[in-house]
Amino acid sequence: MNIKSSADYMTATLPNDVGVVWYKGSHYANVYEGFNSPNPIDCFSFAWDKNKTSQLDFTSALQTHLEYMED
Repeated sequence: MNIKSSADYMTATLPNDVGVVWYKGSHYANVYEGFNSPNPIDCFSFAWDKNKTSQLDFTSALQTHLEYMED
């Protein structure tokens, strides 16, 4: 897995050409089958107990999402 951060968003590149995009501060991350795909194939939400999410919230939620997908 490769995680990159820019000023506005973070991306995670996963095996099998799967990508995850999270816009900083939001409660949703979109999952794409390749970053060139215009439509997400999945999404997950997290940290609804907070007004604004953090990078740690995103990475923790990403880990939980990946563990869920393995089951």
